[in-house]
Amino acid sequence: AYLGFIVGMHHCGALVHDSPPSRIAGCEARLAEAAKEWRRTAVRFGCQERECVCLCEKEKDSKAETKPLACPSCPSCPAFPAAAKCPKERVSCPAAKVVPGVKWQSMVRLDSFATHELLVPNLPPRKENNPPGAVLLTHGGRRKDLEPPPPPPPPTSGSESPGGGAGSLHASLHAAESLEGVEEVGVDEFSSTAAERAEVARELSACEEVGVVMAKGDGRVCLAILESYDAPPYHVLRMRRRKSSDVLPPSQQWVHSGRYENLAGGQPAVPESLDGHTMHQMDKANASSLLFRYLEERPRIDEELRPLLSRLATNAIADPTQPLPFPEPMNPRAQPVGGGTLSSSFGKLQALVGGVKKRVRNRGPNEASGQGPVVVLAVNAGVLDLVLNFVCSARRHGIGGTGKGGDVLKSMLVFAADDQVVRTMKAVGVATYRHPGLGSYPTEAAGGYGDNVFTSMMWLKVVSVYSALRLGVDVLFQDADVVWFRDPRPFFAPKGGYAAGGEVGSSKPRSTGLRYDVYFQNDGARSQRYSPFSANTGFYYLRSTPKARLLMHDLLHSYNLISAWKSHQHVLCQLLVEHYSKTGLGVDILPHRLFSIGQQYHRRRDFMRGLVWDSLAPRPYVFHWSWTAGKGEKLKYSLETGTWYLGPQCGERSIRAHAGDPAFLGGCCLAPNEDQTGLKLAKPHPFLVLPNPLPEWATGA
Repeated sequence: AYLGFIVGMHHCGALVHDSPPSRIAGCEARLAEAAKEWRRTAVRFGCQERECVCLCEKEKDSKAETKPLACPSCPSCPAFPAAAKCPKERVSCPAAKVVPGVKWQSMVRLDSFATHELLVPNLPPRKENNPPGAVLLTHGGRRKDLEPPPPPPPPTSGSESPGGGAGSLHASLHAAESLEGVEEVGVDEFSSTAAERAEVARELSACEEVGVVMAKGDGRVCLAILESYDAPPYHVLRMRRRKSSDVLPPSQQWVHSGRYENLAGGQPAVPESLDGHTMHQMDKANASSLLFRYLEERPRIDEELRPLLSRLATNAIADPTQPLPFPEPMNPRAQPVGGGTLSSSFGKLQALVGGVKKRVRNRGPNEASGQGPVVVLAVNAGVLDLVLNFVCSARRHGIGGTGKGGDVLKSMLVFAADDQVVRTMKAVGVATYRHPGLGSYPTEAAGGYGDNVFTSMMWLKVVSVYSALRLGVDVLFQDADVVWFRDPRPFFAPKGGYAAGGEVGSSKPRSTGLRYDVYFQNDGARSQRYSPFSANTGFYYLRSTPKARLLMHDLLHSYNLISAWKSHQHVLCQLLVEHYSKTGLGVDILPHRLFSIGQQYHRRRDFMRGLVWDSLAPRPYVFHWSWTAGKGEKLKYSLETGTWYLGPQCGERSIRAHAGDPAFLGGCCLAPNEDQTGLKLAKPHPFLVLPNPLPEWATGA
């Protein structure tokens, strides 16, 4: 880096004043880049594997060599004493310790955004106001064979990197193939450049394992790193200073701080009763009685669910545009008579069968049987209008009964809390399931987040997903307040589709290039109780893998905490961390721009304007109306943003009154060219039912 800077100075100095301005500007740009790289190199600590290049210049009138110069990052490199002559080859500095008494050889400052992208791209993106620096400690030098190639030259003036802003790696990791043939990119913003990511990758070449620690970046939070030859724990042991009016000896000033402390909104970290709170909305049941009842009835529930789930999972890939699970058989009439011997035909048949067996052997439960995911909802009659709104959104966009995307309603299963849900869903052609062993529930909508109705329904949501997942079916779960703009199922599919039959080792979803066990929507909240994944439990995808099933098994047995904390999202976020560490559970957090959420309505009006004007490329898959105080706000915001697809005659009361009436319920969905008043539109919006007039924020006001 230093030599590049020196050469640039000489090159620029050699230009005459009448040189073309473009040549002078290009030289200055190269010089500025060389100086920047030199400064970046000079701030490093230590000399491990730093090549101190001797700068030798022969004087014109003498053959004597000048005193060598040490490279900026090795100011006291012993390989070059002041009196030494220049060596013929480059010499590496000997290993130097960060501080005496430790085995760390070097400490390097890295860009925190680039480090996040390379090591934990599956976590939510770092916010722009987070500290830009990170520290890497290494025991050994960088390995040349693992270092990445040099980054490509910076784009010329006027050009832009795809995905915005210096070519975000997170964008490329979340690339997905659009159904319309447009490359999909998760466009969560990052500040790291290609050069910064390459620099992080070079430093990480010294590592075979990296312990990633996220520490608070403000206040008096410290980090103590103890080297050990024993197996290190997979958790950060957090200690806090004991608050006491007495003067305590140093050995008594620190006490272990548990993760659950001060996280439950004033509730105790562990319920006073291990059975959890008594839910009066559920016939005074508690966590233990609900669990015992379910386990007692589970054999009968399994027996009833198994054929239903198998049929629905098969319907999920019953789409003529998707590849068949096995190669199409050869048409014997198309073969020329006498065109091959019996032995050659038998050999081809053996190869075909062998290939099919190999592909089935290497697939997961769903993939091996040629099945796709089952879309699961768990609702009571109080949100039937929201459920019907989802049905209408799917039908409007050609994924609910028409179009080439496949009928999602034929692979949808609603776990019903009451008989009105059963009759309504049956009337619109959606499968339902209800069993006393799953519990009894209130029939009204929750008044707000965390109230008794809300908490009671959490049990049905947990037990329904667990019941389907344990039977070997992949589950796409969503709350009732979700609408679809496009079919999200191909996003999670193996390469080529669920029925394509590729090997699991090579089958990659169109999201990250990796196959995760679980995928969750990004909630957007960065509070401590949701960190570090910030997973939202209103829209998620679970593959029926052993790790995912164990996660849901533990969540099923944690309803005592759910009832105490009044949130299964809170409990699940804690379990995600435990299973991520304990079993290596693969967790991916979905990009906001493709799987949008209510937070964007409140904080990203530019995104909402993009929805209104259909200027987002690619178009999001779903919108989930979380971040609302209750059902009233969900309805208000849905009407305001054009995500309400029911006619005014179909409110909750009307739907419940006509629960078993297919004629009435079938007329609830607005036609694509109708607005909320029933007016025929000459140029309807491609996927929204916009109000007239538009809200002020939609016009940029």
